[in-house]
Amino acid sequence: MPNSSFAEFSQFVVYKHPSGKNIQIDFTPEWQSAYVPAAATMIGSINSTNLPYITPLDLLALKINTCGMRPTAAKKSRDAQDALTVAEMLLKHGPIVLTHDQKEAVRVGIEDVGALSGRHSSWWTSALQL
Repeated sequence: MPNSSFAEFSQFVVYKHPSGKNIQIDFTPEWQSAYVPAAATMIGSINSTNLPYITPLDLLALKINTCGMRPTAAKKSRDAQDALTVAEMLLKHGPIVLTHDQKEAVRVGIEDVGALSGRHSSWWTSALQL
């Protein structure tokens, strides 16, 4: 909660997959979501036959942006490794070209993802053309 002595962490629900696997779905408070991908949709307005997907660039920006905000070291590390995987995949096809909003989002988490991904923040700055 901004400007207070209290902290609010992401909340989650678990999707029970027919295979028996539980898949955790995290929700962050609206004020903490500095970057919202263009494909983000209100849950109540989703047509289950046409699920929205975000682009790899949006996924990269989101993973970098949220990396340092996660409540546990394991989740921070997961976001950093996911971001690295997406970045390396994108770089195989050419330079990574982010929108202005995506650049602003990744600047927030560049130090965290640099510390946790095994790639220095200078690599990230170069790869993302910041």
